[in-house]
Amino acid sequence: MRKIRNPQREVALPGFEVFHSDFLVSRIAEVKVLMPLNGQLDFVLIQKYAHQWKGYAGPYGLQELGIQAVKLKEAAERADELTCLVILKEIEEYLG
Repeated sequence: MRKIRNPQREVALPGFEVFHSDFLVSRIAEVKVLMPLNGQLDFVLIQKYAHQWKGYAGPYGLQELGIQAVKLKEAAERADELTCLVILKEIEEYLG
């Protein structure tokens, strides 16, 4: 599994720093929801969360999450289970 963290890019916009911890906790919870239950992924739900993440991750200082969210959304649109699982695991590691 590749490491996706790039510390130089991980800077919240002014004013967003105070919300970083809460934002991070919420994303960790969402990743757990997206992990497969009974071996099945919910591609619609993955697309929904990935779309949201790509839009609002950057201002909170999680630019790499935004980059991975684009890839995750595309994989979910193709119903590419293996790629979705790999990206979800990478995101899970990234978020800690």
